[in-house]
Amino acid sequence: MANDGNKSDSNSSYSVHHFDHPRMVSSAHVQPLVNGLTELQLQQILSIMQGNGASQSAAPKANNVNFSSGLSAPKLITDGGATNHITSSPSLLVNSKENTSLPSVVMLNGDQAPIISTRNLLLSPIICLKNVFGVPSCKVDLMSVSQVTRELNCSVTFFPQLCILQDLMTGMTIGLGEQQDGIYYLVSMNKTHKVYTIKAASTSNTSSILLHKRLGHLSSSRLDFMAKNLLHFPFKQNNDCIFCALAKQSRLPFSTSSISSDKPFELIHCDIWGPFKVPSLSGAKYFLTIVDDFSRFTWVFLMHHKSETKKFLTNFFSYVKTQFNTTITNIRVDNGREFFSMRDFFPTGQ
Repeated sequence: MANDGNKSDSNSSYSVHHFDHPRMVSSAHVQPLVNGLTELQLQQILSIMQGNGASQSAAPKANNVNFSSGLSAPKLITDGGATNHITSSPSLLVNSKENTSLPSVVMLNGDQAPIISTRNLLLSPIICLKNVFGVPSCKVDLMSVSQVTRELNCSVTFFPQLCILQDLMTGMTIGLGEQQDGIYYLVSMNKTHKVYTIKAASTSNTSSILLHKRLGHLSSSRLDFMAKNLLHFPFKQNNDCIFCALAKQSRLPFSTSSISSDKPFELIHCDIWGPFKVPSLSGAKYFLTIVDDFSRFTWVFLMHHKSETKKFLTNFFSYVKTQFNTTITNIRVDNGREFFSMRDFFPTGQ
């Protein structure tokens, strides 16, 4: 397998592991239980190994993936150490270009294998590996994991009996390798993994709205960026989201109040809040709020118990009379019992 690809000063070269005899893939079925795979991925993999594609009715219709029944190229070894793809049959390269600058590939036994040509290697009518080295003296064909993950924007996961290639955008399985005698051979590739992203995100205006909602009501500018750079589909901007319009309002309009006052202390509003699970430094768990309707001036009194309401209110009435030389005309409260127990204190009409 190709090492890190570093070149020496005197004799630059690539190096690969040397396989004496390429091994073909057997037709043995994959073990049905593999840790780390979803149910859909297991269905896809089992259907591939059985030669039925991914059209089984057990898989959800929206997630059907069409796999090729076989690869036209020689069996490729999925190599995690190779820096580049290598084929032992340069004649299979499409529009091959003669190599004039790349160094030789150094085998582990010390032999140097020259790179005759480079170009793309067709795996199926619509899938190819790019920048493949044609090395006739190499006895096996290698697919570089690092190169294929960059080219197809995918991940490669190895399991005891197989390895899978997954598209990073959709999470769909786009390729399958089978382990045989300790070597992982590529046995199938997805025909439509590039088209899947486009089909999953339809160009219709309805799908644009659906994506907008699924992505947490993302702004049109951000969604347009994702559509062009990640999802690769034309985005149709719209302003039909009612929830976004409501969320951007500072607050809903208040109805006009019929209650009014013409001077301070003509009307006050009282309310009690509590109990709070964390007491104040003085141990209070309630507070009494008094708001003057005319000036909106607010007083807050901390209380240990609701029964202290009468004491604070009577003191407040006395405070207003002595400090402002006026009396409180009206008081407005909720239906709290602590206020109704003071009916004998309030003058009639308050």
